[in-house]
Amino acid sequence: MENQGDIRLILEQKEHYLNIFRSAHIPIVVTDEKGYVVDFNKAANEQTGYTAEEYAKINMSQIDVTRNTKEEIAKIVKQIHDNGFAVFEALHRTKTGKVLNIIVNSSLLEVGGKKYNLAIFNDITSNKKTEHRLLEELTVKNEKLEELNTELNHFAYIAAHNLNEPLRTIDNFVGIIKEEYHNTKDESINHYFSVIHKATHRMRIMIDSLLAYSKIGKYEDFEQSNLNQIISSVEEDLSKIIEENQVSFKKSVLPQIICSHLGISQVFQNLISNSIKFQAPNSKPIIEISCQENPTNWQFCVSDNGIGIIQEKQKIIFQMFTKLHKSTKFEGHGIGLAFCKKIIELHKGNVWIKSTPDVGSQFYFTISKDLKVKN
Repeated sequence: MENQGDIRLILEQKEHYLNIFRSAHIPIVVTDEKGYVVDFNKAANEQTGYTAEEYAKINMSQIDVTRNTKEEIAKIVKQIHDNGFAVFEALHRTKTGKVLNIIVNSSLLEVGGKKYNLAIFNDITSNKKTEHRLLEELTVKNEKLEELNTELNHFAYIAAHNLNEPLRTIDNFVGIIKEEYHNTKDESINHYFSVIHKATHRMRIMIDSLLAYSKIGKYEDFEQSNLNQIISSVEEDLSKIIEENQVSFKKSVLPQIICSHLGISQVFQNLISNSIKFQAPNSKPIIEISCQENPTNWQFCVSDNGIGIIQEKQKIIFQMFTKLHKSTKFEGHGIGLAFCKKIIELHKGNVWIKSTPDVGSQFYFTISKDLKVKN
């Protein structure tokens, strides 16, 4: 049998929790199984604009205008039943007709053998407005960026076409002059012709590369691709230099993913070619290809034991026509990694490098799991 002191303590505790409930600044409502309001605090009726007397007679269906589907409602009910609570978004209409965005934290209560629902309503309407405004601004910026990219690609396409014409004219006239003034004994003239020929050849490669760069992604569709088959095809295409350089491969089993088959083939071919090319004299390339699955993307790594890249140069290697070494030492025009970067970005991914000079490099790139096969 409880003594007078125990009863006083219980009453004091009850009064203490009732005071917390009543004075809380966040709306709290208790409803019965049919949704009728059983108890509420001041913040709850103030949130909707109803008086305390009006709020006490309300069924939550008069306020909640979320329009959840039967499946969504069943999911929330199941969460409350299984876990004792659920957190979800809802729309509440005020007395004046204004609709509020609400985060509902709903908990199941049992008192005296009856079930009740205790709900805390957190108004996030202003947050939602800010979110919508930021999304609209981001959409506009993305549209402008897309327009700029389209204009830039169009400019590159037109420029490449227009530059080819005067280059052909130079080649033709140099050929005519060479025929008229050809003299096997005049080494200086022959040297000049050789310099002009090499310069125009380099220029043609740069123009053609610029043209090819502007076309990346224009005619490519995503499809289900077996990356193990892509790597095998790349090895076949590079079989001659692989054999000549005695290349060793370490390969993980790669997944089937949605990607541009041609584009990703170009990425792997470029990275493997570079791993073979940029080696110290008399070294034998060791190339490792691996994959890691992340929640939103696939992460790939092409690792080698090459000459590596110093920290200061690692940020610029993905820029168009960037070369870190003289052509006499390593052939190339500084376009391959720029192609890789653009292809990866079309796959909603990123590309980066970790490298140690005289030890080797690891090229990483990601491919989003959010890509769709075009019907």
